[in-house]
Formats: sequence, structure tokens, C-alpha cells
Amino acid sequence: MRRLTVALASVLLSLGMATPAASVHALEARAETGFALEPVPYPMDSTNQAGWWNPLAEHEGTTYFAFDAPAVEENLHEVHIAKRSADGVWTSGCLKASDGSCVRYNDDIGHHQPSIAIDGKGYIHAFVSMHGSRWRYFRSDAPGSVTTMTDHSSEMPDQEAGVTYPTTTAAPNGDVFVIARVTVPETGSSGTGRLYQWDVERGVWQRVAIFAYEAGFSVYPDQIQTDRLGRVHLIWEWARAPASGIRHLGSYLIYDPRRQRFLTPAAQPIDVPVTTEAPADVIYQPLEGEESKQDGTSSIDPGVQSAKLTLLRGSVRPGAVAYRYRPAPGALFQIRWAEWDGHRWVRETVYDGDLESEAAVGATYARNVARVYYTFKAPLCDPGTTTTGGLFVAEKRLTGSSRQWTERLLDAESGIYRLATHTRGDGTDVLYLAAPNIDDPPASRLYFATLPRGTASGVTESSMVARGSALAADDSTNWAYDAEVSVSSALTEQSGGKCAVDGNRTDRNSRWISARGDATPSITLTLRQPIEVGRVDVYSGYFSDSLAIVRDFTVELFVDGSWQTVAEVSGNTENPVSVEVSAGVVTDRVRLVLTDPSGYTGGSDLARIFEIEIYAA
Repeated sequence: MRRLTVALASVLLSLGMATPAASVHALEARAETGFALEPVPYPMDSTNQAGWWNPLAEHEGTTYFAFDAPAVEENLHEVHIAKRSADGVWTSGCLKASDGSCVRYNDDIGHHQPSIAIDGKGYIHAFVSMHGSRWRYFRSDAPGSVTTMTDHSSEMPDQEAGVTYPTTTAAPNGDVFVIARVTVPETGSSGTGRLYQWDVERGVWQRVAIFAYEAGFSVYPDQIQTDRLGRVHLIWEWARAPASGIRHLGSYLIYDPRRQRFLTPAAQPIDVPVTTEAPADVIYQPLEGEESKQDGTSSIDPGVQSAKLTLLRGSVRPGAVAYRYRPAPGALFQIRWAEWDGHRWVRETVYDGDLESEAAVGATYARNVARVYYTFKAPLCDPGTTTTGGLFVAEKRLTGSSRQWTERLLDAESGIYRLATHTRGDGTDVLYLAAPNIDDPPASRLYFATLPRGTASGVTESSMVARGSALAADDSTNWAYDAEVSVSSALTEQSGGKCAVDGNRTDRNSRWISARGDATPSITLTLRQPIEVGRVDVYSGYFSDSLAIVRDFTVELFVDGSWQTVAEVSGNTENPVSVEVSAGVVTDRVRLVLTDPSGYTGGSDLARIFEIEIYAA
């Protein structure tokens, strides 16, 4: 970010010490210990968001990200693939039409998103932007080349089909597998689950099988992975046709290519396609409660939405599934974990709190440690809100006597609420993190992140930050996050002071906005514990409206029973503005007084604060 230039004044505190002149400096990423977050240096379309996709792959030390990118035309997007070398160098290219231009498709959140895989020879395979569409399949003309992605849709089987939710994986022998919901004329509105295989040596695609079908139902593919023996593990959900946001009977099958047969998790051969009457070991999440017998197009029943699998213990037996589950009509979604123990599915609740999770989860496993990733999109803010959203990881060691989930907030600032995961051989998780912003599309961002395993991961036994626990007192902790707040005024009940400490720097529905007529609005933060305040960052304004940015304000600390001004900002036009406070004072109360809330005058001269962040010296 730009280095900011703001006039600041230092004053004497009651301690009799002179504070050094306050300064303003460039903001830098402050990652949690072990968690590294890096922006992808290319624009992402705000519609790049899904739960079923596989937009992430790694091959021979290179990371590949597929994403919807903005097109010049409204309501359209291009599809790009970026790759990051092991030394951090990025390269990007778009999928090419026959005339060499970048292909463009209609926007469709949750449907028109990409999945990729890299075969054993290094060629990139991409399945993109299909919602009941004919195949849209692209392959690179050279190994690892993101700039030569050309259309090979005509090579796919089932050319008459309508395809939705394609998700991918690469096998140890270099083959690529894809599952998708496929609708063909003879099945009517019912969607079949189909498995396809790319033979890397022969260079051809073939349909392996229809693994799931029942008239009157649709298959919702979730994920596919191959184990070290080359067996294909696949999970999906059932919904009454034609579609439903809430699904039932989370299901798990294994395909053995060597013997060309399907197996249940109990290692029993099974004929396909399976139906909703599949054996109990196929169903990792059975129906709980009464299923609606209506058309199901807008069901509010208990059920599953979004799931991911990970393979455990040498990756040769059935793994575990992390998934979102609504236990009752109208209830918030839980994050659940279902693990095959060799005889049955054992289900646990990872998260059952007062935040609504987003429709994306991730599951990984390495070194006897399982992880579940999930996100919460910060809700519309109101004065009664005491929790906030962000990217979380829950971790559990699968050996030993404890086996308890511990949870940690990884990021509450970047607006992340879509993700994909991959685990490297050393146990490090690679994360594809999307922060789409429909209200302000240019603000949408894509991030590359890593989180190693071991002590560096930093997962503790404490409760989640969103439930009010304290963090370690270091300069990477935002102490304003979820602080107790009071304000001199608020424009509406939905624009109270809590909006300034909810971890959301960008959402226009998450701002403290002062009331009209309040000429010098103020906001007071009571921190979770006393700290030596080192820096205060203020995010203000409204999108790109420069007049809405806060102009003049003072930073005050409560010291020895009275408020002491430690910094003054005047004539500010920057967002964010970062103020260093080197007062050498420990306090748990910080106040900002806005002597000129904005560049407006009259009834529009309001405080518009997205977020206040406070860091220790």
C-alpha cells in the first residue's frame, strides 16, 4: 500500500514523558504464525465462487490456480489459469477460442466456475462454466503451458449431455478422473452421476460408469481423490429433481481401475449405478428427520450442503468427509466430520456456534493431523452483534487419547469465503482463497496461502476468536477485533459501533455511520486486555468516493483516569490511514474523536468507518 503522509502532533502525557512524534507507515500483511497469505497478482471476477469446484492443482513444484476473470462486457467472464513457480514467480493465460481470443461465458455464481487437473505428462486439463451445458473442456498444447489452453470439448464422451459440477483429480499413474452431474435426454430432469477417465498414455477420454442414478433425483458431486494405489474415492449428495439447495444422503464410493469395479467403504463390491437405497456404509450422513415430499426446489429441510473428503492413514482405506449440515429447518449450518473407522461412519460436530458458515469447506490430512477449513461471511452489522466472520481452521490429532478439535481464526480481514485445498508431501496445506465482492467487483481478490503442519501451525486449545477468546499479545494481533464499543451516535440500528470492529474492511453493510447532526462523532473501544498501543489503522469512506473518507480526527488513550490525546490527523485523503502511537503507555481504552468526519458538508458530513484496527507496540 502507498506510504501515507498525514500531519501528526505529539503531546505530553500525564506520566511526564514526551511521546515521540507519531508517524504513518505502509501497511504490511500480518499473518498468523505459520499462515502465509499472498495476493494473486491478477484480477478476479466477483462471480468466482463455488463450493464443489477443484480450481487448484500442484505438479512438480508448481501451483496452478484456475479462476473466472473479469470480461469487458457486463455479466460475462473470461476463464484464466495462473501458475506460481516454486520461487514465487507468477504467469497467467486465458482459455483460447479458435480465433485466439479469450473465451467468454455468462456469469452464474455457484455453477460457472472452473475445475482443473494436471496429468502425468504435465498437460493442464480444465472444465469450465457449465450449468446444464455441453462440454466446455480445454487442454494445454504443451506441458505446464497456461498460455496455450485450447478447446478439446469434442473429445469428451456423452456429447449430447448437459453437464454440471465437474470436479477433478489426478492419479499416481498420471491419468485424470472427472465426476459430474450429467443429464441426457433419456433421464429427463434427473441428473446422473458419471465418472470419466483420461488415459494419459493413449491420450483419450472414456466414460467409466454411471455411478449414481435414480429417477426423480439429482446427483450433486462434491469431490474426487485418488489414493496411492490408484483407487478413486468420490463423494456426492442426493436431491429431489430437478434441484435443491439442501440435499440428503451424503454418499461415498470407491472405484478400483485395476479391477474395474466399485466398492463400498466396507470394501464390498457393489453394482452401479447406486440409488438412494444404497447400503448403510455408502451413506456417511443419513437422513435425520422428515424429508419433504414436495418438489424440493426451495427445500428448508434438514440436510447437507457442500462436502469435501480427505484420505487417512496411508491413503489406502476410506477417508473422512467434512461437510455443512443443517440439523433442523431454519437452523444455522453446522460443520460436521464423518470418519470411517473400519466398520461404520463416526460423525462429529466441528462447529455449532452462532455464525452462519459459507457454502465452502476444505478437508486435509497429514502426519496424523486432520484439518477442516471453513468460512463465515460477516453478516449485516448491528449493535447487538458480538461475533464476526473470517477464515477458520479446526485441527485434530487422530492419534492419542485427546482427539479434540481445536479451532483458530486464520484471517478476518480479507473477505475470504470461498476456498480449495491441497496438501503437499511435507504436510503443508496449500490454499486457494477467493474473496469475491459483488457490491464492489474491482475489490474482489484471489489469494495463495500456505499453512505448514507441526508446531508452527499454532493451533491452540483455546476457543475460537469469534467466541471472544484473547490472542497472544504481539504486534500481529488486531486488538480492536470484537472489542467492546460505544459511539456518540449511529445513523441506523444496523450501522452501530460493532461494525467498526467486526473484521470486515470492505463491506458497505459493515460500517459504523454516525447520525446526522453529530458534528464531532466519537467511538470508544474497550480492548480485551490492556496493551501498549503502538498503531491505529482506520478504514473509512464508501467505495471509491474520496469525499467520504474521514478528514480530521484525534487518537486518545485513557491514562490515569483521564483521556490523553496522543495523535492528531488532519487533511487526510487516504484509505486506510495508519497512525503510529509510541506513547509507552499501557491501556485497555482507546477513543477516536472525528473533528471533521468527511469531505462533505451539511447533512452528508457523517463518519463512515469500515474498520478500526489497533496493534501493540
